Amino acid sequence: MTQDLDFSDVRRLASESITAVVILRLADPNLQAIAARVLAVFRTIPEPQFDRALVVVTDRKIRIRRFMPPASG
Repeated sequence: MTQDLDFSDVRRLASESITAVVILRLADPNLQAIAARVLAVFRTIPEPQFDRALVVVTDRKIRIRRFMPPASG
């Protein structure tokens, strides 16, 4: 979980052994707002939805974008 947009490139994520990244994009990212929004996300989204996913959380919505596992070979 991060607020760092450097983690938002799904092409880069696919090449790494990362299972999920949650990016917080809140208008006022104070500790109370972050805690409340994170709790709401984890209460709303079933755990399997986070598998191999980039999850972008804003004040109003949650976007989930899948990334493919690294190619074996």
